[in-house]
Formats: sequence, C-alpha cells, structure tokens
Amino acid sequence: MKLALIAATSLRMGVATLFPFFMMMTAATVAHADTMCGAAPVGGRVTVNENTSCAFGFNVLSAFLNSRGGQVVAYSPVTGQSYVMNCVQLLHRVQCRGGDDAVVELW
Repeated sequence: MKLALIAATSLRMGVATLFPFFMMMTAATVAHADTMCGAAPVGGRVTVNENTSCAFGFNVLSAFLNSRGGQVVAYSPVTGQSYVMNCVQLLHRVQCRGGDDAVVELW
C-alpha cells in the first residue's frame, strides 16, 4: 500500500518522474486483472481477476464513484457478502484489491 501512495504522489510531479518508478512498481507488485467485463452502466470499464466476478467488479466501480476513493465496500451477488476493497490510482487506471484475493481494475 505504501508504494501505491508514493506512485500517486509522484504523478503530480510529472510523467518523467513517475515513469521509472511505475515500471519498477509494475514488475514487483502489480497483478493485472485478466477478464474484461466491458462498459459499466454508470460509465467506465471494468476488468477482474479469476478470483471474482464481473458483477462484483461493477459494484466496486459504483462504490468507488460514490466515495472519495481509497477504501470502498462492495457487495458480491455471487457470494451474498460485502467486501472491503483498497483502491489506488495507477497511471491510467484505478486498481482495487481485497476480499478473497480479488483484483478489480477501473478504467
């Protein structure tokens, strides 16, 4: 979580400062979501990893848009439970991680 916070702060300094750090962070810590869910009714695009569903991904997007970012709570219609997701701004997307190893990316 500390690395993601530094990356978001570095973004304000400009692309030249962010790029080398982002590449290091990507190689070391960022796992990309691998299923493209498509466009969401509320706007934006969603991808998820194998540990979650597109329905949950869309709920994460909705929760994120209705919050100030950071930590959100989203409901999974598959499990019937709500999960805490920690969201960070990456270069061109927001990545949320939480629940049972779920990764949701918002574009």
